Amino acid sequence: MNKRNIISLISALLLTFAGGFTDAYTFIYRGGVFATMQTGNLIKFFINLTNGEFKLAFLLPIIFFIIGCVIAGLLRKCKYQAHIALASLIVIYVVAGLCPKTEVWDIVSVSLLSIVGAMQFEAFRRCLGYRYTSTMCTNNIRLLSVSIAEGKGKVIAIYASIIATFIIGIVIGVLVGKGMEMYSIIPLTGIYLAVLLMFIISKEIPSNEIIKNAE
Repeated sequence: MNKRNIISLISALLLTFAGGFTDAYTFIYRGGVFATMQTGNLIKFFINLTNGEFKLAFLLPIIFFIIGCVIAGLLRKCKYQAHIALASLIVIYVVAGLCPKTEVWDIVSVSLLSIVGAMQFEAFRRCLGYRYTSTMCTNNIRLLSVSIAEGKGKVIAIYASIIATFIIGIVIGVLVGKGMEMYSIIPLTGIYLAVLLMFIISKEIPSNEIIKNAE
């Protein structure tokens, strides 16, 4: 495995770990809302709306996720799209973790995480040349299933590793949160910083791959 592939795999696993950790954090400590899995928020919002309750906590993350995707789209032609996304993640995760534990600040925290979660979702979409998602697992599970049906051992291993890492992120998020609660998201900045430094030191530009292979 060459240097580029090693960086691709390590960054994918680290970011997927962070993705699982983040949604576990917002679900448990920020009002039962997801930062990146907007399908869950959409379902919860309309269930409540059907029952006569307008829950802004479920609606705003969806809106801010859309804003984050728009920002990522505008940055798509920028050579350093991934670097900008990582730097934004580092700053926002600190801010989100320092938001007080109140209903209003929970909404602010999740909304901020939704913006940068969308940027992560858009900026990192390939691992070893295969499409994957670092912030949720539905498509990863689908792609794993397709790979099993096609008997592609290497691809099965890649998607199984990504899904397992996402699960580990959830479990660690729960365990760390028991001690640090709302502040437990802040240590994840170390992961994003490590990935950013990895790209800077190796002079890899992952955004070029994204632009080339974007659907």
